[in-house]
Amino acid sequence: MYTAIVKKYFVLFAFVTLLLPALSYAQGTATPDTIIVEKADVTAVSSSTTQTIPGTGAQEQTQTLTATVISGDAQGKSVTFENDYTQLSVGDEFYLRHDTNALDGTDYYSVADPYRLNILGILAIAFVILVIIFGGLQGIRGLASLGGSILLIFYVLLPGILHGYPVVAMAIGVSALIIIVGSYVTHGFNRTTSAAVIGMIVTVLIT
Repeated sequence: MYTAIVKKYFVLFAFVTLLLPALSYAQGTATPDTIIVEKADVTAVSSSTTQTIPGTGAQEQTQTLTATVISGDAQGKSVTFENDYTQLSVGDEFYLRHDTNALDGTDYYSVADPYRLNILGILAIAFVILVIIFGGLQGIRGLASLGGSILLIFYVLLPGILHGYPVVAMAIGVSALIIIVGSYVTHGFNRTTSAAVIGMIVTVLIT
C-alpha cells in the first residue's frame, strides 16, 4: 500500500515537472498588447470631478476627454476616454497612448504625456541668449563645443554601435574626441587646457 502511494506521487511529480517547461514557453510566447503613441489635440472636456482614492485620503482629479489624433495612421480619428493623469484643457496638445488588448482586441486610451516641445524650444532659445550675454565669446565657443559633442554622439557613436563596432572602444574614442574638441574650442590651446584634457581622457580610460 505504501509503495503504491509513493509511485502515485512520483508519477504526479514527474508529470508536473515535464509540464512546467511547456507552460513557461507558452507564457513566454504570449502575444503582447499593441501600444501606439501619437500626438492628439483636446477638443472637449465633458466632465471634471475630484475623487478620494480609497484607503489613502488623497484627492484625485478625473476628467472625460474628447481628443482628435493629429499624427500617425489614425490621424483625424476622434476618441473619448477617462483621464486621471495630468489634467488638460480644450486646445491642449498631448501624446495619446493607444493600447490594444491582444486577447479580445479591446482599445484603451490614456494620456501618455503633455506636449512640451514648444515650451522647451522657448527655454532653449532663452538659454542660448543668456549664455551669449553672460559668457560672451567664451560662451559662444562653449555652445559650439556643445553642438559638436551632440553631432559626434548622433553621427559617430550611435551609428558605430548600431553597425556592430565594439561599444567600449566606441565610447572611449568618442568621449576622447568630445573632451579634446570641447576643451580646446572653449578654453583655447594652452598648457592648462592640455593638462585638463590628459586628465579627463585618463579618467575615461580608467572608468
